[in-house]
Amino acid sequence: MWTCKRRTGRPALSDWELAERAERMRHAVWLVGRGVPVAVAAGECGVGCDALRKAARREGAVA
Repeated sequence: MWTCKRRTGRPALSDWELAERAERMRHAVWLVGRGVPVAVAAGECGVGCDALRKAARREGAVA
């Protein structure tokens, strides 16, 4: 039997953990929109630089 589900190697996260992760990313994007460098905002919020740069670009916070 096979499945279409990809194995990510990460443990399954609960709803509140997913919400907390999303809120950290939203706050980091907000900081970048206010002029904080991506690397500094990523370090302070505990998110990846590349993920933050992509999210900020998607939200229009970074040119």
